[in-house]
Amino acid sequence: MRDAAAIALATIGAPAKTAIPQLKPLLNDPSPAVRGPAAFPLAQHGESTPEIIQEVRQAEKDPDEDRREYAAFTLGTVGKPARDAVPELRALLNDIFPEVRRASALALGRIGEPAQAAVPELREALEDLDPGVRNNAARALGQIGQSAKAAVPELRQALKDRNSSVRSRAARSLGHGYAADDAILELSETLKDPAQLVRQFGAESLAKIAIALADEAKGLSNRELDQAINYLEITQQSLTAAARADTGNSTEYKSALETVRLALNELQVERHGEIASDPATTWLLVLAIYLLGLPLLWWLLLWLRPLWLFNINRTL
Repeated sequence: MRDAAAIALATIGAPAKTAIPQLKPLLNDPSPAVRGPAAFPLAQHGESTPEIIQEVRQAEKDPDEDRREYAAFTLGTVGKPARDAVPELRALLNDIFPEVRRASALALGRIGEPAQAAVPELREALEDLDPGVRNNAARALGQIGQSAKAAVPELRQALKDRNSSVRSRAARSLGHGYAADDAILELSETLKDPAQLVRQFGAESLAKIAIALADEAKGLSNRELDQAINYLEITQQSLTAAARADTGNSTEYKSALETVRLALNELQVERHGEIASDPATTWLLVLAIYLLGLPLLWWLLLWLRPLWLFNINRTL
């Protein structure tokens, strides 16, 4: 009975707040079947103490798949304070039930950067047979951010997923702080995708990558600058073509296009201003001065020497 009451309160949402005083004593109940369900609504309504989170973590090992799913969902609601539950959530990404795997991937994304240890499992989850798992894994990798940069190859591949939701989520995640300039070619292709959301997120991510490249310009070598400029020139062409073809969403493309143009201009200014600082270019300049300057110096000496001797003789 206590078990059923706790579960009922966990599922009714905001009204369960009024029952928090009655739920807290249940955390001391001798039965884990009571403590776990009591912890769910407490965690969801801001009572995220270590003891409560620990009870939810224990529920992730429950033989009942519904309990495991709800435990993962609850930890996702808690967010970053549930960072200690990342090991259990990583394990749940291999659960036999897709609903549990979906909830686990969603929770890891909501925990964010502290869930970076789960990146290897989330990369594998991008190939899950269930599209919901793939979608949530792509979302989570974007929410983890820069710490998930190793997943860029899998996210690039996910841009070709047969499910449009997965493609759109992968397109959006590639713009989350990765500076994934090597994904520009694939993202440019998303501008031709039949799904409008894929095209929209593709354009947004291209603009974000352009901003990231511009921010990093001063730390790039000339070779890297040339590559970045080439990528952004391709991006500019793709966005221009997309704006012409998809007139219904041309405003979004034009906004991204303006961002790319500004970033491209910054990279070009940096490239032309850094020519002399490039080691290879510096050596070429030194060599040119040596090859051209040394013969000229000898010619001047040979030309001036007779005049010098003539002046000495005239003086004597």
